[in-house]
Amino acid sequence: MTTPANDLPDPPSWPDGAPPWLDGAPRRPPPPELVAAAEADRLVMRQRLTEFIVAVRVLRAEGFTEFQACLDVYYTLRKADPLTAALMCAVAITQLAQHPDPYLEDPT
Repeated sequence: MTTPANDLPDPPSWPDGAPPWLDGAPRRPPPPELVAAAEADRLVMRQRLTEFIVAVRVLRAEGFTEFQACLDVYYTLRKADPLTAALMCAVAITQLAQHPDPYLEDPT
């Protein structure tokens, strides 16, 4: 999927390999041009995420274990454009953060 957000420059690389937010560094909102470019992509990814969730529920109903369903999604995303897969993961993570899964442990 080639969209305006895919044309944005790559984020900076971090010297120690970890993004600063993992180290507790303060975060700033993204610049307006990034927000505008990514908003349409985010809406598309939310729809695709919904489709993935429905597909995983079908797999689970057909007897796939959680891990087997996870692998199915993983292999599907491996075939996707890396930026598309990354955006879908970002959407999924932010959705989980808004509606925490009771099975996930609270890291705090």
